[in-house]
Amino acid sequence: MPQESYWGAFEGGRAVAQLYAHDWTLGGGVAGCRLAAVSGVGTLPEFRRLGLLRTMMSILFKDMMKNGQHVAALNATQAAIYQRYGYSEGVRNCRSYAIDTVDVRFQDGDPGSYTVGREVLDKALEPTLRRLHEGYIDGRAGCMAWDSPNKGNSTATTLLSEEGFSKSSPPVYCAVARNDEGEAKGYCLYTTRSGWGGNAVDHPTRSQRLTVSEFIWEDINSYRSIWTFLATMHDLVGEISVRRVPADDPATSIFLEPRLLRTKVEQEGSWWRIVDVKGALEHRRYNTIGGNTLTIAVLDDERLAPWNTGTWRITVNATGEATVDKIQGSVAEVSVGITELASLWSGALTALQLHQWGLLKSSDSDALLKASTMLAMPKSPFCFRGW
Repeated sequence: MPQESYWGAFEGGRAVAQLYAHDWTLGGGVAGCRLAAVSGVGTLPEFRRLGLLRTMMSILFKDMMKNGQHVAALNATQAAIYQRYGYSEGVRNCRSYAIDTVDVRFQDGDPGSYTVGREVLDKALEPTLRRLHEGYIDGRAGCMAWDSPNKGNSTATTLLSEEGFSKSSPPVYCAVARNDEGEAKGYCLYTTRSGWGGNAVDHPTRSQRLTVSEFIWEDINSYRSIWTFLATMHDLVGEISVRRVPADDPATSIFLEPRLLRTKVEQEGSWWRIVDVKGALEHRRYNTIGGNTLTIAVLDDERLAPWNTGTWRITVNATGEATVDKIQGSVAEVSVGITELASLWSGALTALQLHQWGLLKSSDSDALLKASTMLAMPKSPFCFRGW
């Protein structure tokens, strides 16, 4: 399977519409799920509203089924364009922070007790970063596996390639938090920019900006310790900018003055489309506290992916792994459209939330509670960067 495929609509020898699909592999809570990352979508103005993109999407989805790719993902320029093809927000409410170093303080006064220092970002450090990275994404949908053919979803994997090192400007620093035994418990990657020109922070004496591109932590001590290192070891920095953290990041709950984080919420993390219901549902974990079987009816667009429409039985074993079968003649416990299924699959929304909003039907309250419990993810979905 090639890592990239290209689709186009032509008039004579001229391309009038196009899209690209990149073959990537997800890790974390949906480990091993293959993804077609869609990009480069465009149609010449005079050829819009003729159904060309719908036709290309339909052909792409059929090709994905042949190639064992279960989910399509993209960054939506306009939600209205892609919702009509069954895409919805699989990752949502990612945050960014911009805080002065003097305001990095915790409400209980605990700055963390681990030793944090800069270490050389090279192949010798890779096993350590990999272990921490894989632990951080465990239980999260949306993150690329460390060994995914694409390395652009994580800064660490990009920089640890020779090409990444050569293109790193300004230099990227790696701060590692270690406990008393010297075991690494977290890391962050960051750059610093001087106060000159457009990078300046509006501060009379500390005009440098420190930008964190990746913040990975194993326990809350490492989280606190890394923040303290960033705030106390960079005397000329007037602002710490943390580009992207998941919705369940703890800063707003443990900082002394959460407002000073100047939190911004990026509503649309990424848009997903379940192309293969069976394959996607089998490539995620489930919580068996509420039960070990669930029947779910799915309605899909007959022009795009008719194979998804029907009732599916999810059977979960003791380790949270599932087998999924299409069944006949059975009343489903919950029913959703293909658009809502992506948010359920990623853990971005619960069955109870979707039911309250009129976007999911349930046979009874017990079935609704079971669906919410079984489909819940232990951590918020997240992708380090865009698709």
